[in-house]
Amino acid sequence: MGELCTELGDNSTAATSLADAEQLYRDLGAWGDVGYVRAALGDIAFYDGEYAEARAQYREALRLFRAAGNRRLIGRALGRLGQIAVRMRDLVNAAQLCAQGLTLRREIGHTGGLLFSLDRGYIELAVAVGRPTVAAALLGAVEAARDALGHPRLPMEERDLVPIIAQVRTELGDERFGSLRNEGRMMSLDQAATYALDSLSPAEVSRPRPALRIFALGPLRVYSGDRLLTSADWTYAKARELVLYLLCHPTATREQIGVALWPDASTAQVRQRLSAALAHARGALGRQVEWITLVNGRYQFNRARPYWFDVEVFEDRLRTAYGLLRTDAQDQRAVALLEEAVNLYDKDFAEDLLESDWPTVRREALHATYLEALLTLGRLHTAAGRDEQAIAVYQRALARDPYLEDAHHNVIAAYARLDKRRQAFAQYTTLQAVLAELGTTASDKTTALIERLKQRAAL
Repeated sequence: MGELCTELGDNSTAATSLADAEQLYRDLGAWGDVGYVRAALGDIAFYDGEYAEARAQYREALRLFRAAGNRRLIGRALGRLGQIAVRMRDLVNAAQLCAQGLTLRREIGHTGGLLFSLDRGYIELAVAVGRPTVAAALLGAVEAARDALGHPRLPMEERDLVPIIAQVRTELGDERFGSLRNEGRMMSLDQAATYALDSLSPAEVSRPRPALRIFALGPLRVYSGDRLLTSADWTYAKARELVLYLLCHPTATREQIGVALWPDASTAQVRQRLSAALAHARGALGRQVEWITLVNGRYQFNRARPYWFDVEVFEDRLRTAYGLLRTDAQDQRAVALLEEAVNLYDKDFAEDLLESDWPTVRREALHATYLEALLTLGRLHTAAGRDEQAIAVYQRALARDPYLEDAHHNVIAAYARLDKRRQAFAQYTTLQAVLAELGTTASDKTTALIERLKQRAAL
């Protein structure tokens, strides 16, 4: 009843109804439902323009949703907190919250949540940071998805977007706005999510944007300004792969490139194909800058020019974090660096280049590095008494590798500290199932932990 009144704009009736519901849920000890009420009260404050109050309500809702382990509602809270942060002009924090919410909603396949995150969070964020081209493309993508899914906006959402769309149209002009909007309509919902995460990451929002940005954690994407270079720009698929190879190797001879990209080709064929790949790569990246150079018979990517490469940033943040931890194993300054790094890791390295052998070793190494970063981050949260955050991080690791017994053990221990024995036993059941696939059983350490929990439950 409260949410319905909110959607209809009757906030006074909604607040009264929700207050009654909250007291009922508190009496029942239904804390997840209390969180749902807090989120609804946050919505009322949000639509009344009381953003500080909305943030307070949603922070409490997020805490309760995390305690309940409800990932769908965690995504809702993160998405709304991101939008609130945009309205409060806390833009770097907004980018981080929006990214966390969108990533979670994509992981659990929550289509309605994806639409909300893009429509309400990212479009506003794009406008706030002066990226109207991104806003226009996302508008088109969301509209196409809503049309295809039969999922129209609520009336209050339409009202909220009217001035935002008008601002974007004014900044771009009708023709440019229409063109970008139509380009966005060609994206799938998943492609739109990737585009938003690429274009409006915390790193992108917080620093000047270089003209060339390369993303390889996930499918390989190269952006020139705000525009994603497509197969039409590259002409020859190996031109795109060549750029990534040179980014991953300080220098390389023609022979080394040939072995990696054309392992079965003759010397003459390598010479011909490399010449074509170089020409198309230089054309796609822009000939006004010499991005690929040849010095003393060795090719290299021109790192003297401003560019951004997610793999390099990922590894740099981890080096800095681990440097801090070598001095002080509990240094909480490492938390932000680790979070920035793991949030860059969308999917495995160059996952669309599986037909090539050379990325395999790097892909496996980066995957292992990502998992270790998550485990380290989880341990830091645990050491600081942040068990709910630790559980969320360990679950991210288990989503990538369900056989990590250490992660299962730490989740069980965190649930135990939170006095959530039911969730702890459920996690142990999951662990037993995955270990059975390997023909083994839980370690003595984990078994002993479960036995202690059983003894406590019997008291």
